[in-house]
Amino acid sequence: MDVDTTAKKTVKRMLTEEEKEYQEKLTKKIFLDQHFLSSSESDEDDDASEKINKVEKKASVWEDESSNDEDDSIKKKKRFRENYVKNNINKYSWAKKKEPNLDGHSDSDDDELDKASSMLSKKAGKYIKTQKGLGVKVINFNQIKDISLGYHTSKPVASVKFHPSKPVLMVASSKGKISLFKVCEADNLKKIEKDNYLQHISIKNFRLINAEYFAGGTKIIASGHKSSCLYLYDILNGTVDETFIPKSIKRFSSGQFTVSSCGTLVALLGDVSEVYILNANTFEVVATFIASSRVVSATFSKNTRNEIYGFTEDGNVYIWNLTSRSEQNAFIDKGCVHGSKIAISYNDQFLACGSNTGFINIYDVTRAKIADFASSLEPIHTISNLVTAGDILSFNNTSEILAYGSTSKDMQMRLYNIGSGTTYENFPHISEMRSRTKMTCVDFSPNSGFVVFGTRNGGLKMYRLNNFTSY
Repeated sequence: MDVDTTAKKTVKRMLTEEEKEYQEKLTKKIFLDQHFLSSSESDEDDDASEKINKVEKKASVWEDESSNDEDDSIKKKKRFRENYVKNNINKYSWAKKKEPNLDGHSDSDDDELDKASSMLSKKAGKYIKTQKGLGVKVINFNQIKDISLGYHTSKPVASVKFHPSKPVLMVASSKGKISLFKVCEADNLKKIEKDNYLQHISIKNFRLINAEYFAGGTKIIASGHKSSCLYLYDILNGTVDETFIPKSIKRFSSGQFTVSSCGTLVALLGDVSEVYILNANTFEVVATFIASSRVVSATFSKNTRNEIYGFTEDGNVYIWNLTSRSEQNAFIDKGCVHGSKIAISYNDQFLACGSNTGFINIYDVTRAKIADFASSLEPIHTISNLVTAGDILSFNNTSEILAYGSTSKDMQMRLYNIGSGTTYENFPHISEMRSRTKMTCVDFSPNSGFVVFGTRNGGLKMYRLNNFTSY
């Protein structure tokens, strides 16, 4: 299969070389944490910057014996520079990486967050600001524009994923196109750019099934239907590499996989009953697990890479441990006829299982681990307001909200409050319910400031959750 790294383009015309260079610089600013430099290294499209450069160039080669003319030139150059700094000094401040102060106490909230994030992120996921007044039946939200508008295809969205640290959204189309869009300013969630497009690649003749970030968010791994290889997209370099699936894996046509939260392991779901665990660096098989039937969905623990949960088509839930074979367990999802989707909360406390009957059961993970092998476990919550398969599931990072839905019926997506066991009555807005749009996937931003749903027609349904103050 050929890989075509397509040129950036708008709807009506090809980008100029200057525009291409600008987008390349912008992408590197996002992912490389480059600080704002001098005016000569800023955007070439900025009129003020051009004027400064012209003045500086003239000053370096032109000499005038008249001190008055020289004073006028200095004053003019100073005035241009002051105007430029005033208008542009914070233009890329969101891309700067803040260094946490680990030695002393900080007086600002941001320093406290950076310090806490540094200490907790390795063990307990992302540190977030406390949400304000999360409702029981009503949630404070508003819909925002589709940031992929003008760049998406008409094919279904196979995967949507927010970048783990940068305000960037990945949208992967089943046509084989993977695009990156800037979501907002890191310090201003309300500021949405007019043009959010950053870059994309297209893989020819490739029916994309899934795509996820790994390697600390610097790369994207993509799989396809009946494909003998995986594609690795290097975001910083804009390159795509093919990695062939190990020959020991005989049957992998589904294209379904999942990546551990640390990004070091990849689990491929076999066509029969196998789950293959691969090293994400070498793509060698390090472990293989066997279930009673085909595994339709799997997820790693959020706090350790050694645990993985598998959900089979006949409704069995498996808990596998990579380091301790004695800690394996399994239970039967209550009322399940055919399993559809499994998801685990970020604190590893809740496990959600969706079935083809529309029921979604939420289990306590601790109880699931100590339950009798292959026994029927009682869920702590059951969601029963879907009439088609519950195959869209995702927890937010505080483990308080579960986004769920179905790919089989129009506008079948909801938000569920785990604490109260209630579905939010006002989401989505009643004005959207007549929309003839089917959802395909969902993801929350790292700090729950946004939730996005991919759609069957290639677009996005994106919402700002106002109870959360961080991206």
